[in-house]
Amino acid sequence: MRRAAAIVVAGLAATASQTLSAFAHASDRGHVLLLPTGHYIAGAAFAVAASFLVLAVLPPARLVDLWRRRLPLGTVPDLRLPVSLVSFAIFSTLVLAGFFGSRDPLSNPLPLTVWTLLWVGLTLVQGLFGNAWYWLNPWYGPYRLAKWVSGSTDDGNARRVLPGGVGYWPAFVLFFAFAWFEGSRLPPGSTDS
Repeated sequence: MRRAAAIVVAGLAATASQTLSAFAHASDRGHVLLLPTGHYIAGAAFAVAASFLVLAVLPPARLVDLWRRRLPLGTVPDLRLPVSLVSFAIFSTLVLAGFFGSRDPLSNPLPLTVWTLLWVGLTLVQGLFGNAWYWLNPWYGPYRLAKWVSGSTDDGNARRVLPGGVGYWPAFVLFFAFAWFEGSRLPPGSTDS
């Protein structure tokens, strides 16, 4: 056991001696903030302080009651399939724009959509209105159409269970691949500013 640990430590030491500097993000150029930096710092500090204040002042039972409160909207028609198909069409268009569109990230709709609508907008929508992905999932509509075309009779509720050892590893590997891709875009010796 000690020998295996020594081999791992030696391997990590050898790997660490061959590392290069890490960059925070692989953007091509700096961005000019529209307001002075102090305004952004003050806004971020206020948001963090306000969230801690809410958690410190409100009793836990009140927070749970607030979270469980629902706004009665009546019956909502099941538009999941058409909304998903529209979402899939938009997703496909964005992927095509990524491959064949402009290389300028400010004129190509793919990076603008990912960084603004998805990373910021969808997070806010999820926080305010609940599970928006249930409706916006671009894979649900094509899946249901493929099941209908193939004549499959399952009701869509049958789920396959992954083996217990899989867990979160697919997400970890994909996020690592994304981070590697972002870091690999910089030319050697350049700095990110």
